[in-house]
Amino acid sequence: MTETPFQIEKLIGQTVMVNPHALLNRKRLYTTQGGIDMKKLMNAMNGIPDIYDDPPKGWVSLEKHGLIYTAGDGNHRLGLACIEGGEIPFFVKGIWTIGLRFGFNLIVSKINSELRGSMG
Repeated sequence: MTETPFQIEKLIGQTVMVNPHALLNRKRLYTTQGGIDMKKLMNAMNGIPDIYDDPPKGWVSLEKHGLIYTAGDGNHRLGLACIEGGEIPFFVKGIWTIGLRFGFNLIVSKINSELRGSMG
């Protein structure tokens, strides 16, 4: 299905299910944060829930690769889902218009590096 600007405006204020691994491979997942809270990531990996049980939050935009998701928080949960696969909830705060953002592959690389370092 091809999204239209009208359809993505309907997503504002909604929680949608996303597959971060699939989005990452299609260049459709970004973040406003350059890093990740490793303590939160390790807790998530060990099944310890966040104090705040809210889903990751961010923005959507319609760009050349399709519907793009830009995370504003919850990188540890999105990163874990990129590695493990599967869908997770994502709360859409609004439409992304302009600002600094990073490709989410940067976050996944940092996670993999940290995990290799903690295992060795």
